[in-house]
Amino acid sequence: MLALSYKVAFLVVITSVRRVSELRALTSEPPYTVFHKDEVQLRPHPAFVLKVVYQFHINLDIFLPVFYPKLHSGSREQRLHSLDVHRALAFYIERMKQF
Repeated sequence: MLALSYKVAFLVVITSVRRVSELRALTSEPPYTVFHKDEVQLRPHPAFVLKVVYQFHINLDIFLPVFYPKLHSGSREQRLHSLDVHRALAFYIERMKQF
């Protein structure tokens, strides 16, 4: 489970390119995490206050794209699909529901 947590954290960090404080404001609750067909939309918790407060940055959603969707044409694409943040995040949220 620890390896899965590290993998999901790493994939979210490299695909979102956000500050640590912004990533800490994310939550997996349904209104803040929305899974679309081709991306994951993450919204920071409304109580979160940005380090740099500009109107442009307030309530800015984070969109994480799908990486190599299901239809694979080879083993390389199948291996790359294991790095898909959409798949990993959905799996992680499902596994961590009991906690």
